[in-house]
Amino acid sequence: MVSSVGIDIFLALVCAIALIGVFVLSRSELRPELDLEQEQPVKYLFYPGRLMRQAGFVPTDFVWIYWPVKIFLFAGSALVFTEISADLPGWVMAVSLLVTLFSTDLFLLQRRKLRKLRVQANLSFFVDLVNAYLSSGISLFRSVQQAGEHGFEPSHPLAVELKLIAMEIQSGESFQRAMGRLYERTGVRQLQGLSASFEVGHAAGASMSQNLSRQAEAFREQQEEMNRKLISQKSITLLFALILVGLPMFGVIVLFPAAVKLAEIFELLDYII
Repeated sequence: MVSSVGIDIFLALVCAIALIGVFVLSRSELRPELDLEQEQPVKYLFYPGRLMRQAGFVPTDFVWIYWPVKIFLFAGSALVFTEISADLPGWVMAVSLLVTLFSTDLFLLQRRKLRKLRVQANLSFFVDLVNAYLSSGISLFRSVQQAGEHGFEPSHPLAVELKLIAMEIQSGESFQRAMGRLYERTGVRQLQGLSASFEVGHAAGASMSQNLSRQAEAFREQQEEMNRKLISQKSITLLFALILVGLPMFGVIVLFPAAVKLAEIFELLDYII
C-alpha cells in the first residue's frame, strides 16, 4: 500500500508539471511551421501533431510535454485508486484510468471541434469580404490579407491562419502552396474547395466575383443547415431534461396523493366490510 505522504508528493509534482505546461501553452503562438527548404515537418512517433495543430497549438512546442503529462496523470490516478480500491469495482477503476490517460487527447479533440465551428460560422462573411476587396481593385492576395486583418478579431482562428499565410507568402512561398495548407491546419473541409478556387483564380487572373458570391451563398446554406441541426439537438436535450425533472414532480404531485387517497379508501372499505 502506498503511503499518503508519497501520494501527496507525487500529486504535487503532477500539479507543478501541469502548471508549467499551462504556462508554456499560454506563451505559445502559432507561426509558420515549415521552412521554405523543407517539404514536410518533422514527425514524431505516437504524437498527435496534426490534431494539436488543428486545435490551435504549435506541435513542436509540446513534444516533450505531451507524454510526461499523460504518464504523470495516469500514474497519479492509479496511486489515488490504490487507496480507495476497496470501495470501487474494478471496471470503474479501469474506465477512470483510461479516461485519465486520454484526457489530454479529449481536450484537444474538443478544442479542435470548437475551433472548426468558429471557422465554419464565419466562412460566408469571409468570402463576402474578400469579394468586396476584390471589387475595389486590389489583388487576391491583398484581399485575403485585408479580410483576415480587418474582418475578425486578432484571436479568431481564421484571422490567425490567414496571418500565417500572409507571412509565408511574403517570405517567398507561392500563393498556391500557402493556401493549400489552410485545410490541413484547420480541418475545415470547406476551406479545401475555397483554397482551390483561390488558386485557380490567382493563376488565371480572371474575375472571381460571381464564383465567390456562389460560394458565399453555399456556405450560408450550410451554416443554416448546421444551425437547424444544433437547434434540434438542443431541443431534444431540453426535452430529455424536462422529462427527468417532470416525472419525479408528476409522481410527487399527482401519483403520490392519489395513492394515499386510494389507500385510505381501501382501509375504509375494509373497516366497513
